[in-house]
Amino acid sequence: MAAGVKHTVVFGLVSLGPLYLYAVWRQPRRLRAAASLVAVFVLFGLLWQARAFALTGNPFYPLKARLAVAGPDERPHLDWKSAALRYVRTPWTLHFEGERHFESPSPNPLGVFFILFTPMWLLARRARGNANQRACVLFCVVYLLYWAALVDWPRYAIAPLVLLAVLTAQRIMEFHAGSGRWVRGSIVAAAAYCLLFALPVAMILEINAPQFRLFSRRIDKDGYLREALNTFGSLEYLRTSRIGQDQVFAVDNCSAAYAPDPRQFRCVLSGATADLGETILAELRRRDPRWLVLPRNEVGRSVERRVETVKRATEVYHDAHFTVLKTSDSILNPRFPGD
Repeated sequence: MAAGVKHTVVFGLVSLGPLYLYAVWRQPRRLRAAASLVAVFVLFGLLWQARAFALTGNPFYPLKARLAVAGPDERPHLDWKSAALRYVRTPWTLHFEGERHFESPSPNPLGVFFILFTPMWLLARRARGNANQRACVLFCVVYLLYWAALVDWPRYAIAPLVLLAVLTAQRIMEFHAGSGRWVRGSIVAAAAYCLLFALPVAMILEINAPQFRLFSRRIDKDGYLREALNTFGSLEYLRTSRIGQDQVFAVDNCSAAYAPDPRQFRCVLSGATADLGETILAELRRRDPRWLVLPRNEVGRSVERRVETVKRATEVYHDAHFTVLKTSDSILNPRFPGD
């Protein structure tokens, strides 16, 4: 089912492939098992691609097939020397140069857990694990080899990193149980050291000031979103204005879950749109949205000027981040620029 959600699931599919093939091979009726596996994947994993193809003719919509398969920053072909160097460097960069690989302020997204406790895989030699654990190790190895060669960002490797942490923790516990008092004390101290640095970073990344007011019941959920989410205020205005089935078009505000009707909501990101002006005009031609949500910056002012060449737009709401415009029914210039 994940294959129908985001195409980066290919990392998991490749690493699960050998395990699925082994399971099929162990079945008494291999062809039937393989056919059922393919049928389940097609039914649950390709549902949304089939829907996108039926509606748009492109199974990867809104991406192009080339971008969906290769990615916008496709890497050049790597020879074995550069690939080997990349595998050696990736653990270092993830631990000590996280700004380039981690989409949050911490320069050390992996902390120091693996640095301190990876030796446990050699020290706890008796902890070989059962077949399930060995399958997990195989999954992690294949996944990380493929992932590091393409997109070495930690968020795309959460599953194998968590599995490796759990398997490492098992070896820590077994080595701890068979060691003397001083060794056990040093293991506990090392674990406390990991927690000492990991917990504050996790709190910085995951906790914000409005959450304290929310949990102390000084503000409600909408109040929390109003303070913590810059895109919420403008969409809350539209939602409380009871605009019905009117079309809404937004620039740099894609929080569709908070729109009055997500089915009537369309957004674009200015940084990911090649010609924003033409996109705006095309939207006015095709959907004629009644409401526009624009950022309060030069991008938004530029879009507003472009809109006013073809339709009147009246500001009905603004906050520190976004402006809401209501467009008129009449078109000032029936022949849009470029027609």
